[in-house]
Amino acid sequence: MIVLGCFFVGLGVIGIFLPIVPTTPFLLLAAACYARGSARFYYWLLNTKTLGPFIRQWREDRTMGRRVKRRAVVVTAIVFAISIAFSWKRPWVVGLLLACSLIPFTMLWRIPVRDEPLDEDGAEWDNEWLALAEEVETETETGQAA
Repeated sequence: MIVLGCFFVGLGVIGIFLPIVPTTPFLLLAAACYARGSARFYYWLLNTKTLGPFIRQWREDRTMGRRVKRRAVVVTAIVFAISIAFSWKRPWVVGLLLACSLIPFTMLWRIPVRDEPLDEDGAEWDNEWLALAEEVETETETGQAA
């Protein structure tokens, strides 16, 4: 499960830079794999400064930060615009790209935005996630993990 979790973390990191690849679903899959395979990796993932907030915010209230959502829309638009510019002489490719662009834009549009700022350094969540990681570790050691 740890190897699979690392694979999903890799895909999630790639998704930060490529808007076609979703970030949060892969990070959630990685967290699930780590939760079953290693409490240490699970806790590490939830407390990384760059990846942890995505997972914690999604798990807490199924929302996305306003800046993150705006950045995702802008990067997606830029990538599709560049792709359309390079394939301008093929109208069917342009049409296909425009149709495909509806998928990420629709997904992003449907995700609610969390207006109030989260704790800047994630400190309010650290104790909660530490306790959860310790609980998972205890269950794993005693063989009670689900």
